[in-house]
Amino acid sequence: MEGFVLFYSYNLLTALRNLDWKGWCGSKMENALIAFTCIILLGIVIFIKIWWDGAGTSFTFTKWFFGIFFIAGLIVGVCAYLGVIQF
Repeated sequence: MEGFVLFYSYNLLTALRNLDWKGWCGSKMENALIAFTCIILLGIVIFIKIWWDGAGTSFTFTKWFFGIFFIAGLIVGVCAYLGVIQF
């Protein structure tokens, strides 16, 4: 069984090494999507923490909270796409 796993893991690593990573990895759109996703995930984590503490999150608070984080995600995503933020 170990030989089977080693054989296929070696083939997978060889295939990944031979890919043309510069063609799509690190593109402006990918960076923008990563930035947007990170901001949204940060908002979700903060919201879950607030909800778990039992602060009485209403539907109005939830709409405003995610609206603000969505707008922040769009701003950061656009800035990353335009090259203002580079990573």
